Amino acid sequence: MHSLQSTIKTACLLGGGVLASLFLTACDDSPQAGEGELPDGFFTTPKQTVPRVHRNQIGRAPSGFLSQRATDPCHWQAWSPQVFEDAESEQRLVFTLIGSGRHRETLRLLDKLRESPAIIDILHKNYVCCLADLEMNPELGTLMALLCAELERPVSFPSMMWLSHEGNPVAWIPLREGDIDDFRDVFGNANIMVEQTWRDSPGYVVRNSRRDNENRQERSLPPSDLEDDGEELPDLETVFQGSLRQLTSLYDPASKLIDGTGGLVPAGILNLAALAGSAPGTPEWLAKRALALLEGTCDVLAHAAIRDPLDGGFFSARRAQGWDLPVFTKATDTQSQMIQAYARASLVLDSSLYLETSRDILSYTDRNFSQGGDGLGLYEFTPSPTLDSRAFLWPQEILRELLTDPEFQVAKATFQTTGIGNIPPESDPKRDFFRKNSLGMKQTPAEVAVTLGITEEAANETFDAVRRRLLSQRQELLNHVDGSFIEEMRITETNARFASALATFSPLSDDPKPLARANAILTYLKSRHYSKQSGLLRIPQADGQQPIRARGADYAAFLNALLDVYRLDLDPDHLVWATNLATELLDTHLSQSGSLLEVPVDAQIGLLEISNRSMIFGDSTWGTIYGPLKRLHQLTGSDTYRKTSDLLQDSLIRSLQASGYAAAMVHTDFLRSAMVPLADTIVYLSGEPGSEEFDALHALLQQPRFQAVTILHLQAELPAGIQAPISPTADPSALVFSGEIRVGEARSPADLEVLLVKALTGK
Repeated sequence: MHSLQSTIKTACLLGGGVLASLFLTACDDSPQAGEGELPDGFFTTPKQTVPRVHRNQIGRAPSGFLSQRATDPCHWQAWSPQVFEDAESEQRLVFTLIGSGRHRETLRLLDKLRESPAIIDILHKNYVCCLADLEMNPELGTLMALLCAELERPVSFPSMMWLSHEGNPVAWIPLREGDIDDFRDVFGNANIMVEQTWRDSPGYVVRNSRRDNENRQERSLPPSDLEDDGEELPDLETVFQGSLRQLTSLYDPASKLIDGTGGLVPAGILNLAALAGSAPGTPEWLAKRALALLEGTCDVLAHAAIRDPLDGGFFSARRAQGWDLPVFTKATDTQSQMIQAYARASLVLDSSLYLETSRDILSYTDRNFSQGGDGLGLYEFTPSPTLDSRAFLWPQEILRELLTDPEFQVAKATFQTTGIGNIPPESDPKRDFFRKNSLGMKQTPAEVAVTLGITEEAANETFDAVRRRLLSQRQELLNHVDGSFIEEMRITETNARFASALATFSPLSDDPKPLARANAILTYLKSRHYSKQSGLLRIPQADGQQPIRARGADYAAFLNALLDVYRLDLDPDHLVWATNLATELLDTHLSQSGSLLEVPVDAQIGLLEISNRSMIFGDSTWGTIYGPLKRLHQLTGSDTYRKTSDLLQDSLIRSLQASGYAAAMVHTDFLRSAMVPLADTIVYLSGEPGSEEFDALHALLQQPRFQAVTILHLQAELPAGIQAPISPTADPSALVFSGEIRVGEARSPADLEVLLVKALTGK
């Protein structure tokens, strides 16, 4: 057994990749040629040919990324239960390639595969071929992260996975850049092992992949689902402050960088720092550290090339150390989180620059991703890597050719360009981008005016001309490959997150449009992304395509958005939708053990029950939904919400505790949510919105330092299930409760602030 395992790993390593063949490593009896007792019920019907399996069906998927591959010679199918039914009929394994358009190496691999008829012939001969989009099926990303952890390798996309017709993983390989360069060998070596073992004994493969997944299921149960180890968990406040202390200790005031953040823009950390740093209940010394992290990081990101000074918005990730060499892909979720981060930072740090940054990101997002219609698309990228650097990285001589001398001088001062390039060696150790300059707002127009000895007005006007000219050149270059591609697929999670971002920004603006836009998005989701038959949908039905039911992340983001917008307009319909959706989620996504699953229980594929518990690719389901469930428990007193949120809390505390709070980086969403039960404060507002006295009380509650406080506007008739200890009064007032204790009643913002601080600090 040991030698067989070693042979497999050696063969795959020769191809540049690593193959995890758990059906070989987990069992006690290795298959022998000619062997293969079939388990009961295994392929009980004769082998059949399913015609659709032998045609490319991917064009029927709602994903733009998938539909672009509709003309590929490979017989791609979209991920669905039907794929596994067809695999059983054809008595084959399912080969699945997992990726998305925002993972650029996926596109490169698909282009390479399209020109590899020998590999395609092998795929057609042996497997049902599935191309899975992570945006449609985010649970596959969570699954691959779990499987890659068994390999002790970081998850990367694209990834290859072989599965039995029961949906259980048989083998998998996360592909890196070098693996794609050598894909012929990587795939060939892996396929030899999988194909040979299947040929020797299909029953063995199916039986042991099932056994492995059963064992994996047991290992992956949340800690609180396991037997109590007898140790008492630390209280939530201890965990919160310990985690926040750990995060702030990673911040280096000298470089203004946070260690260990990975490649993604650290929006979650910034939002936590803004909320915790301004909250009255945070110890002063810790709040000071959180605000230092917030200010330093916001300053670095606003001036680095990770923020696009030409078209607007933030690129989603960096290629190397520092923030001046981005991956040139922009995702809507990144923009939403950064709108919130800079909006909150502008309030708690009293910064007009951060307010303007938040406004610019919001404008860019709605302009580029809505395409003038309902809902927002997912991400934007340039299809051609060869034109990528030419469109976004600039030799100084090219800038001289494109710009007038005054424009060049302003551009050089603004972007801090040089003849040898401005990307530091630590970000480009191989000097792949020697003589290239990335564009970041190293100096504001006001600072450029001082540097060049010109007026600020002239600096602003000249920079605007520079921006238009360089953006035009970028677009001309990209037009050679049909310009940037925007994934227009509308999903609930992304649209709900943008509604929350609009709600965060709205109190900073006298313009009613942001709040109206947030409500328009919620109305769109309620009308288009909800079905009486299927409940909440991740992707609605369109053009004859089957809808995709909502994942846990969709419910979490939608619930958050409903409660965020309710804080502003106090429309009780938001509470009706929130309670109904929360009930629906707990009816459809809870396992028998009470664990919150990502996929509806009756729609899961394979034996493994997947839960999205930590921030792998963005905010997690568990961390995000914990806060709304706690708020709904405050508003309704429902024991159901309490039990589920307590389960999430215990599991996430154990996760943080087990790592000595080092996992705080991937649980900042939970830490933000945890501020709700830590505050344990609810304010009951009486009076009519629109009156000066009422609006003044309401406005105080919109400040970031009071975001953990739950609000309920008392009306003659509250939505079903919503509870209040008193009836509304005609005069504007705010009644503050800390837990079940009445703190007091206020009729002015000054008195309300005193009561809130007392409720949140006990002083």
